[in-house]
Amino acid sequence: MTTFWTVVAVVVVIAIVAVLFFWYQNRRAKESMSHVDRSKLKDLDDDGWDDW
Repeated sequence: MTTFWTVVAVVVVIAIVAVLFFWYQNRRAKESMSHVDRSKLKDLDDDGWDDW
């Protein structure tokens, strides 16, 4: 296999790993956020902290 095809193969593998990583993280985040009780969340602008 030539150097060109080796580089192409490595780039494709890196791209596949990156896509799978971001898909998995997004799936985990959705699952995690599904357990949040949004009725208990307060308005962040009225959190009692001085943002300045």
